[in-house]
Amino acid sequence: MREYTERIDGFQIRDITYFPGYEPEVRPREFDIVKWQSHEPRKVRDISDNKEIITTENCYSVAHLIWDNHEREFNLNSIGLRWLDAAPSNKVCKMIKNFAMFKTAEYNAIDEEE
Repeated sequence: MREYTERIDGFQIRDITYFPGYEPEVRPREFDIVKWQSHEPRKVRDISDNKEIITTENCYSVAHLIWDNHEREFNLNSIGLRWLDAAPSNKVCKMIKNFAMFKTAEYNAIDEEE
């Protein structure tokens, strides 16, 4: 899984994680906005290699950035009300907007070549 940004106030943009066997053949133009949180050490099962590991942090999806090919821009889709509950700071919103502008320019250039 690729991480596209550093963590800002616990938020990060990265690839959407699919359970093994459920990955799409062609990865859609979508990105996961996750919120990281720390906790006491605990055992969990890593789904990528099915091994038990000890972790002191985890993340959860708060929203997805989804490319709208018709409008030629991204839509921000909250997972339920998580976006509101997470209350991202202006720094986080700016990071997401900058990432979306960068990827929009990239996709427009790619699509113009085709």
